[in-house]
Amino acid sequence: MAESNEIKNLKGKINAMSTIMRLGHEAFRRKGVTAVGGHIVNNSRLIARYDRSTLIDMRTGRPRLISVIGQSEPGANTEYSIHLLKLMTCFDDLTEKTLVTEEVLTEKLADAEIMEAYRYLAATSQSLLILPLREPNTEPQDGQLFLWVVEFFDPMPPAADSILALLAESYNEAVWSTVNTRKKLFGNWFKGRGRLTPIRVVQWTVAIFILALIFGRINQNVAADFEIVPLDKEICYAPYDGVIAGLSKTNGAKVVPNDLLMSYDTEELRFKLADAQKTFDEISAKADLVRNEAFTDNSKLGEIKLLEMQKEKEKINIEKMQWYLKKSRITAERGGIFVVENEDSWEGKAVRAGEELCQVYDPAVKIARVMLNERDASVLDGKLSVNLYLHTRPELPMEGRIIHVSPKPLLQKNAQFCYIIKIQMEREDLIFGMRGIARVSGGRVSLGYYLFRNLVLWWRKV
Repeated sequence: MAESNEIKNLKGKINAMSTIMRLGHEAFRRKGVTAVGGHIVNNSRLIARYDRSTLIDMRTGRPRLISVIGQSEPGANTEYSIHLLKLMTCFDDLTEKTLVTEEVLTEKLADAEIMEAYRYLAATSQSLLILPLREPNTEPQDGQLFLWVVEFFDPMPPAADSILALLAESYNEAVWSTVNTRKKLFGNWFKGRGRLTPIRVVQWTVAIFILALIFGRINQNVAADFEIVPLDKEICYAPYDGVIAGLSKTNGAKVVPNDLLMSYDTEELRFKLADAQKTFDEISAKADLVRNEAFTDNSKLGEIKLLEMQKEKEKINIEKMQWYLKKSRITAERGGIFVVENEDSWEGKAVRAGEELCQVYDPAVKIARVMLNERDASVLDGKLSVNLYLHTRPELPMEGRIIHVSPKPLLQKNAQFCYIIKIQMEREDLIFGMRGIARVSGGRVSLGYYLFRNLVLWWRKV
């Protein structure tokens, strides 16, 4: 009889082990965490006659229902689910099977809401067993955890906790094998579904930055200087080498056509003209005298010819001096505002022919003259837009309309080659000579290209 009982016990243990192995093997065949969870909570009842079972995901730090026995889709808003999830917040660091009691919750410093949730569940369940399914080779603080909750409405059968713990070992491998399948493409990145740790924050930051480099599109923005200048102006140049006697208008004065702007010092020029006129008269008188003598002396004919040539030369000299005197007065051809540089230094200033003397601005239309450095010319490829910010009002952008972009860069006074962008301004309160910063935007490019381009430009300067 004793041998018969021993054989029965042995057969029971063998059957239990066989069932455990079979259930664990079937769990590996399931596709997806939800399917594995459904298998765990429903089919495990073959080996342990529990009354209710639930699989809960603790990886995000907040309990989430995966599967509930007898339900195809767990209802997270039922009273039972709400109390169960609230109770599970106490067990996010669980490392071994635990039979939940008030003493256990007191040791975990559970608050009143958690104690109330436990009493709600204890009203129907005499035994509430929690089995952790933790990712292999991880620390408890990593938060990579599933909780398998098993409830018995009657007292828990003997050895049921040991059998369920053994079965949980097989389920643990099946669950994490399913979870880790989707991480093959991205390594351990999706391991970060757990709590945030510094290394996970760095990983996700790097991932987001790389995606932004590839898919992020931004406008090409560069800064350039600009100045408020007239759209139309008259530029007066020195007609010949000489000395300026002084200005006839003050800088910024309004002028009308034919107004005198400045004049040359012509005192020496008048002496030269008088001297040339006297020489011309002397040659003319001598030529007349020799011409009378030529009537009786044919040898005087050659002298007459020579005197006529000298006379013609002095006539040209006189016309030249008269032209200088005529051009010695610099007058305005149009009305506007008189503009000259270094107003106090013009009296007695020597100038060369072709040198710029002054300008007459037309105040009717003002434009912003933007000087875009040739190294930033890539912004001209796409749709061009310009925002202007005066130094005096840098907080407010000014509106304008682009009317011209130079086809090639021009050499500026600062010894740089710049493209000139002309923008017609609508505001009337602007003053000629105002300066500021222009924000020139071109076509949209990827963030990666934009940063790489600026890095290369910086490197070329080093």
